Amino acid sequence: MNAAEAQFNGVVLLYGYLQRLFVYGKIKSLVGTKPEELKLERLSSHLDAASAVFGNFDRQNGLTKIQKQQMLDALQTAEELMPLTLNAPKEPQLEDQLAVAGAALYAEEYINNGLMHFGKLFNPQVEDRFRQHIPYFQNRVNSINYFVEKVENQKSLAFNETKQLTSWYEDVLGNAAHISDDFQQIHQYLDA
Repeated sequence: MNAAEAQFNGVVLLYGYLQRLFVYGKIKSLVGTKPEELKLERLSSHLDAASAVFGNFDRQNGLTKIQKQQMLDALQTAEELMPLTLNAPKEPQLEDQLAVAGAALYAEEYINNGLMHFGKLFNPQVEDRFRQHIPYFQNRVNSINYFVEKVENQKSLAFNETKQLTSWYEDVLGNAAHISDDFQQIHQYLDA
């Protein structure tokens, strides 16, 4: 992987984490709970900066100094805020499970889409491989949207829906230990 490819890959992963934070706050708000102090205005500006990089990425030279600094600032914010989204109480509320699981599912979809864009820029085989995953991620996101909508409208989740949500939630918490590794990897990619 050359420097430009590594940097773009770093932006893809970072964008996934920024979206994860944003969606977490959004779901918490939709289901009537107060989101933790996520500094949504900072997230919005970081998401805008990352989107601008996607739209104007220089395949030959990679990130400009300004873009690199913007992405490193966004990474610092993500590192600061992610722990707030993973404080797992012993008996998590349904709203917490929805926010934690939903945010992670959205992030996975955004990362998949970003890797498709990576393939479009650098390797058509990569684009094709990740394009094949679209239905899988869309089904998961559609399910979590349906669950959130039900809770937002004060309807109960069915047994199988609760079981699926619990499974996703436990998977997210089980993988939480790897987040710091992801952030280190993103930093290395951006510094390429």
